Amino acid sequence: KPQMLQNVLLHDVVVLVAGGIGITPYLSLLNDLLDVPCATTKLVALHWVCREPELIRFVRRQYFDPLQQKESKTSSTTDVQLSIFVHNTSTTEGGAGGGTTTTTVDEFDEESAVVVMGNDDGYNDDEEMKEPEALPIGVPFQHSRYFGGGEKWLGFVVYCMIVLVGFWSLLYAASRQSHHVFSRLWY
Repeated sequence: KPQMLQNVLLHDVVVLVAGGIGITPYLSLLNDLLDVPCATTKLVALHWVCREPELIRFVRRQYFDPLQQKESKTSSTTDVQLSIFVHNTSTTEGGAGGGTTTTTVDEFDEESAVVVMGNDDGYNDDEEMKEPEALPIGVPFQHSRYFGGGEKWLGFVVYCMIVLVGFWSLLYAASRQSHHVFSRLWY
């Protein structure tokens, strides 16, 4: 734990990524980070991917809310800006089912897929962003666009053909004698 804190204090921008219960070591790290004055570290962003809304509510209530209060009290003594992004990936009726929206920690509910604490520059909370089709390509945690229906099946077929040709090429190249590949495939 002390070594993690020392490593964080060496950098001006730190991005931490956790999944599910793997958030545990970072909770104490963030708490300790606000206690230590540091001139180097300016921004710490924590991205937590979790599919259990109950766990998100518990961690928010027990850790993030007190951490947010502590950050507001120590903001005059420390220059560290703390941003926490909670990606709710649950597929239950209460969850967002893979869409990506942004709210503040105070406004968290089961419909939210992303909960943000701290500075939320670059994010908007428009209603149209709640639909997976409205998300730009490359946004994490979005549904596959191949299974959306319509004309998208052609792209999926082309993708499958490319994968099959690539797989066959690897099989052919891995074989020492090329005529053995044909006999394995056809007989």
